[in-house]
Formats: sequence, structure tokens, C-alpha cells
Amino acid sequence: MLIAGIIASVVVTILFAIISKKVAKTEKNMDKNDFVISQSKMIMWVGIVCFLFFSTLIVFMSIYSNDTAVLWVYLTFILFALGGAAMALFCIGWKVKIIGNKIQYKSFFKHKKTFTFDDIRYIKIKHSAFPYQTTITTTIILYSKGMKKLLTVESNCVGYNIFVERLKQKGIMHKSNLII
Repeated sequence: MLIAGIIASVVVTILFAIISKKVAKTEKNMDKNDFVISQSKMIMWVGIVCFLFFSTLIVFMSIYSNDTAVLWVYLTFILFALGGAAMALFCIGWKVKIIGNKIQYKSFFKHKKTFTFDDIRYIKIKHSAFPYQTTITTTIILYSKGMKKLLTVESNCVGYNIFVERLKQKGIMHKSNLII
């Protein structure tokens, strides 16, 4: 079990390193005033592969049943397949557009919000990692007046670094008092 945890940690670390390099390469060609923050296409493909892999296992387990087709195995594979599908669909549906001073947010469920940089009052910054590793992702949560959550953006998103630059340029990163 320990070996599986170590292997999973190494795979996730490598995956995030590759994503970070691709994000940096994509961000070089983005306009600093009008740009889009979106999930990396690599994360979408991981979700698609996960869905296809576990769906295939479910089909083969149903066809070639040899005492492995117990209910908990089906439920586990279905859970992982649905998780992969949800991850892929989330990557397709989630998008943030920055056009000048306006921020347009479209969620996975097609819920849309529009606000400006002036509406942002506080920022909460969270760092997350696996045990015994350096920081893998940083999450920025934007709040409006009255501590109403506006938006959450993670560092593995394409356009994240440009967005952080814009927040610093507008002086929003410096007036935040909720840094964790």
C-alpha cells in the first residue's frame, strides 16, 4: 500500500510539472489585457482516459466474470469512470474571461457571473500538496464586499499567472488580509 501511495505521488508530481510547463508556454502568447483562464487540456485528457479505462474494465468484467464481478468492484469502477467524465466535462465547461476591467465567469453548470476588478475586496490564498512534498497547487479565492465568494482560480489553470499579475497591477494582492 505504501508503494502505491509513493507511485501515485510521483505520477501526480510529474503530471503537475508537465501541466505547469505547458501553461507557461501558452501564457507567453496571451494578451495581458484580454485573456481567458481555463483548465489545462491535459487535465481534460486525463479525465477522458480515466473514463474510458474504467468503462472498459466494467464491460470486460461483465463479459468475462470470474468471481471479480462483485457489487463493490462495480461500484468502485463506476465511481472512477464517473469521476473521470466529470473532470473532463468540468474542463470543457469552466471558463473565466478577462476583458479590460471586466471579469466574466462561466461555471460548469453554465452559471454566469460578471464583475470588475473593483468589486474584489479580499483574496484568500491556499497552498496544497501531498504529504512530504513541496507546494503543488496554489488556489486564489476572490471575495466581494460582505465576504461573498466571487471566484476560485487554481495555479494549474491556463492564464493563472497573467491573472495574478493583473491583481498585483491593480493593487488587489496587496490589500488582501486573508492570506493563508
